[in-house]
Amino acid sequence: MVPIDPIRNANLNQVYGQRGTGKAQTGAANTSKTDPHQTTGEPATTDTHIDGVTISKQSNELDQIRQQVVDSPEVDSEKVARLRELISSGEYTVDSAQVAEKILATGVLPASR
Repeated sequence: MVPIDPIRNANLNQVYGQRGTGKAQTGAANTSKTDPHQTTGEPATTDTHIDGVTISKQSNELDQIRQQVVDSPEVDSEKVARLRELISSGEYTVDSAQVAEKILATGVLPASR
């Protein structure tokens, strides 16, 4: 085993840098304690920019409409065909009072003042 000379190792560290870095240091006062490659003469840069996404009011409304479509029941094609036939033949009658009650019940129109 070869004895280690602490003075010689200290000089080598100054010339060749810290162990494993492969970079030479120009002086202990010139390096940062957190990053051996960052010098204290240069200000450390930090990225304070925060990435973000802003969703527009229109996008929120589209999402609500999309969800309403997904939540709505499927179309009964047979019922639609029957109603078309009744309307075409003039046999379909509409109870206007019942239609008005259902419109008010759904909240589509504002309540009377």
